[in-house]
Amino acid sequence: MASRVEILFEGRSLTCLAGERLIDILDEFDEPPLRTECRASHCGACRIRVVSGAKLLAPMGAGERQTLAQLRAHPSERLGCQVVVQEAPGTIVLERTP
Repeated sequence: MASRVEILFEGRSLTCLAGERLIDILDEFDEPPLRTECRASHCGACRIRVVSGAKLLAPMGAGERQTLAQLRAHPSERLGCQVVVQEAPGTIVLERTP
């Protein structure tokens, strides 16, 4: 059995496998708790804060890094459309940015 990661986000507990994208997991909900516009790291609408478990996530790509720099984002912020779970098992805690 593959190791799973628990993601705690906006009062929901989700589980996934290493290699899965957060946005794909959230798409399974009738009302996804994360707003998205471009899904390609250009707009910043899906900005989230990684409260804990950052080491379980794949590193940022150049596009995500550039958009977050333009938005003057806090170092703990990521773009939800680009977050990929890299390692398992573990727990990741995320929250929406204001």
